[in-house]
Amino acid sequence: MATYEITYVRRLVSDAPPTCRIDCSEKAVDYFRENCFNPGEMWREKVFALFVDREKAPLGHLLVGLGNETTVPISNKLIAKAALDASADGVILCHNHPSGNPMPGHDDLRATDSLRKGLGCLDISLLDHVILGEKGFFSFQDEVERKYHKKK
Repeated sequence: MATYEITYVRRLVSDAPPTCRIDCSEKAVDYFRENCFNPGEMWREKVFALFVDREKAPLGHLLVGLGNETTVPISNKLIAKAALDASADGVILCHNHPSGNPMPGHDDLRATDSLRKGLGCLDISLLDHVILGEKGFFSFQDEVERKYHKKK
């Protein structure tokens, strides 16, 4: 039976104070488009997790899923481990839909709910899950707020 040494590595990339807060879906979309998604690679689904502190300042991001033109696996374990490693208070998930339509499918709904519950057990908030389309985006948080305010 193989035995492994497990090590913890955390490297400082920059000690500059954060210049922005990711406090709305538009800022999240801007962050992901500028830092994560290469326009030439939008033909396949990719999932990134952005880790933020209590003030919603970015701590870092990680590619957590690489798929094909119709699907991408999302590992809750990988996202939770990275969030713990970053000492994150919150996570913003983002993936793209190569079809161009940003509306969530059944798998997106299920994955978001599962991740929200899993991170919640660790006292880490899933702040949003953003889906990028060709011209627009869908934000789970915006949808919740829209439905909540519509009822009032």
